[in-house]
Amino acid sequence: MKQITALLMAIMLTLCLLKVKGGDASVVFNLEGGNGVNSVPLTVSLAVNGGISGASVNIIYDYKKVKLAGWEKGAALNCDIISVDDNGFGQLRLVFCASDGYVRGTGELLRLMFDRLPGNPEASFDSVVYVKIDNKAVFDTSYREAAYSSSPGILSFTASKDSFTSEKYTIDIDAGLITDIPPMTTAEEFRAAIGCPVTLSPEGEYITTGTVVTAMTDGVEYICTAVVSGDVNGNGKNDAADYIIVRRIILRMIMPDDIESLAADLNGNGRIDAADYILLRRRIMRQE
Repeated sequence: MKQITALLMAIMLTLCLLKVKGGDASVVFNLEGGNGVNSVPLTVSLAVNGGISGASVNIIYDYKKVKLAGWEKGAALNCDIISVDDNGFGQLRLVFCASDGYVRGTGELLRLMFDRLPGNPEASFDSVVYVKIDNKAVFDTSYREAAYSSSPGILSFTASKDSFTSEKYTIDIDAGLITDIPPMTTAEEFRAAIGCPVTLSPEGEYITTGTVVTAMTDGVEYICTAVVSGDVNGNGKNDAADYIIVRRIILRMIMPDDIESLAADLNGNGRIDAADYILLRRRIMRQE
């Protein structure tokens, strides 16, 4: 029992802080131990997630005292790519990411199960489990490496420079688009939801479909076009003019360009159809 208690104390002291944006920590990893008869479950979870694309984490353990028996994926996060490689000699590498490039949400990432090896006198059990990170191992949502410092039991990441990311909107740098912007989003609200200073063209009260957003981070300039859901006429709102345009698009009376098509596809199914027409009408009626 002392073996398990000592291991749990080491695990529960492990707290990993990752700062991938300016200000307070925006990503926090927790390691939390449990208590079994002959095994020790170790839960790896994201307690705070302000933006991370993936990570490679090394978990170090005393292979003369415990061994990895198995692991299972948690259900809370959208990580669909997880790899756990154990060399059997006290080094376990956990690699995870999401296929869409952005790990969303918080909660349990996975649970590792360590079995206590036989023949270990309880009085001499002093296993230490801790985490360390190799270079180029943790990346923010712009796929940039986060700087860090570490020591046994504690891992802290220093804040990287401002990054062109958002927890609220979808930024596709390759496509040059910012989508999932609600109608009547003010310029002030928009800037507050972006991880770096931006310039807007044109500059107005609301972000509109077609607004050009320019950001400069780490000497790299990013230029994206904003797409406001349902704002087909480019005034930043959902109104009768948008309703008429969507109707004419569905009737094939007009052909929208790519940006207008994205704005008119309110339900995001890749088509402009009656469902978008009905959804837009409901939005407008709620505003009246």
